[in-house]
Amino acid sequence: MAKMKHYLIVCSLLIFFGESFGQGGITVSTGTDVTVETGTTLDIGSGNLLLKDDLSTSPSFLEKGSLTFSGGGQAYVEQYLSQDSWHIVSPSVSNEVNGAYMWMYMYNYTEATNTWTVMNQPTTQPLNAGQGYFIWSYSTDPNGTFPASPDSVVLNGLLNKADVGLALSNTDASPKSGWNLLGNPYPCAIDWNSNWASTNVGPTVYLYDDAGTGNYQTWNWNSGLGTNGKTNGNIAAGQGFWVRAADTTGVATSLTVPQGERLHSSQAFLKNSWDNLLRLQTIGENGSDETLICFSEEASTGFDTGLDAWHIMGNDDAPSLYSVLGNDSYAVNFLPSIEEMQAVPVSFMALQEGSYTI
Repeated sequence: MAKMKHYLIVCSLLIFFGESFGQGGITVSTGTDVTVETGTTLDIGSGNLLLKDDLSTSPSFLEKGSLTFSGGGQAYVEQYLSQDSWHIVSPSVSNEVNGAYMWMYMYNYTEATNTWTVMNQPTTQPLNAGQGYFIWSYSTDPNGTFPASPDSVVLNGLLNKADVGLALSNTDASPKSGWNLLGNPYPCAIDWNSNWASTNVGPTVYLYDDAGTGNYQTWNWNSGLGTNGKTNGNIAAGQGFWVRAADTTGVATSLTVPQGERLHSSQAFLKNSWDNLLRLQTIGENGSDETLICFSEEASTGFDTGLDAWHIMGNDDAPSLYSVLGNDSYAVNFLPSIEEMQAVPVSFMALQEGSYTI
């Protein structure tokens, strides 16, 4: 693995480094962390700022102070999207539109009706800070109409740096009541933890890992437990994710994405441990899945918002493994005691023929 590079801007200055983007300017290469500290200004006197992405490691730009362009330049954020895969994305800049994802299929989600809407036309639809969007990038257009998707897109606009307040949707009549598709609005990672101001929102975040397990990773900041390799609350720059409103009685729900929880992903993360924890994993040729069963006096036999996590189906090729209570499927299932729950049903599903291990 290449050595990570870190740049800390500690005073007001005119600075040039890295490769040029256009005439002059700054290119922040992959695997590079840049911090503009509070009370300082990074002024780009000529050209633009480009945050350069690739398939492995994105750059990280943490703007606590000010970014200015005295030479009339602009900020650009590249987003690498591998072909023939689903991606959940969120814009790291303001003032961008869906036309940035030309030759890709883009969808937004409506909780109230549990519907997906194609956003390809018109190409002037604004992309909202803090909202998540599903993207299908393809090598061959499934409808046989358009050229192959590019390897990456470039978003242009002001880099998001302030708190982002979101009014979440929670509709009792919806088949997927309370599920909201959100996203990290910053060009750096953010930590999902108890410092996010929220009303009636569960502490579990759900991130789609198409290139890895083919399933969803979960992380609960209250229990400190994650599934499918998730070991902290870090959400990557531009990454979309799901949360679920904990209340389904029509009470308003809200969530604020706090700029104070921005970080470079190499920083320390939350950890926790539990006794009486069983972790099961299934592995196949096309992916893997994981489920956790834990016994604690804090738990009940129903869904515990502060501890449990729902199981969400991943892609069709990946296997699914989850515990079952009634009609509910759990990725993380906290139960009150072994004596009370001596048998816990676990379900395995695989739509592709092959060999699987648990």
